Formats: sequence, C-alpha cells, structure tokens
Amino acid sequence: MVLIIEREANQFTVELLMPDELLYESIHKDYTVQEAAAIYGVPSGFEHLKKISDFEI
Repeated sequence: MVLIIEREANQFTVELLMPDELLYESIHKDYTVQEAAAIYGVPSGFEHLKKISDFEI
C-alpha cells in the first residue's frame, strides 16, 4: 500500500513539474523527454512516470 501511495505521489510531482504544455514545447525544440525533465526539475529516473496525453506535434 505504501509503495502505491509513493508512486502516485511521485507521478503527481512529475505532472506538476512538467505539465503537457511544457513537454509539447520541449518536443518542438527537439528535446527528448529526459532532457525536458531535467530542464523542468524532474528528478533523474522519474521521467518514466510522465503520462503523455494524445496530441499532435
């Protein structure tokens, strides 16, 4: 149970630090998701928690 809550908290943090709009801007600048995560302060290794909504590039 604790692991589930911790994962959800980490995912919430990633979404807060790197919302879809910022990620889309980064993709248009040819950054990878990992590079964008570093720019926006997402701790290394947590970028995999980012849920990417459907969008058009």
